[in-house]
Amino acid sequence: VELHSGTYRVYLSTSNNLAFCSVNYIDYTLLDVGQPNAGEDTTQAFCHTNQTIDLFSVFDSQSIAYDLEGTWTDLDGTGALNGSVFDTNGIALGTYTFEYFIGGCNGSDQSIVTIILSEEPTQPVVEAFDAICPGEDLELSIDGANAQYTYTWTLPNGNIYVGATVP
Repeated sequence: VELHSGTYRVYLSTSNNLAFCSVNYIDYTLLDVGQPNAGEDTTQAFCHTNQTIDLFSVFDSQSIAYDLEGTWTDLDGTGALNGSVFDTNGIALGTYTFEYFIGGCNGSDQSIVTIILSEEPTQPVVEAFDAICPGEDLELSIDGANAQYTYTWTLPNGNIYVGATVP
């Protein structure tokens, strides 16, 4: 297209030279659309809350440029993709991959979007502790701490501790 981009004018005439009531030509413009852009390969994690995820929003949230004329393919065959929308209702926790493909006169491009569905974290509960008097040592711990989570404590004096227990 780049070689042929520009405005083309088509003149209309009749074999018996009849006059036209208005303009006797039509302008048609061909634009140089450049190479197709399917964005970049990217990964995003979501808490599995039975939601719908528009895969274009993954590009948008990471400021990835892309063209809109492509098609999405569910590489894992979940059957949960409709256009660009991945419906996670009834889908198990795990990693899912989708291809975005654009083809045209100037070639083609594809990107892979990986969606990780993780369990929704539960609200941490501090283990019960006996009453203490002022000046005594206090130790706080998360009841049933999950090793996959990072617990960050902020104390009244502004100190920060990381871990399931605060000495």
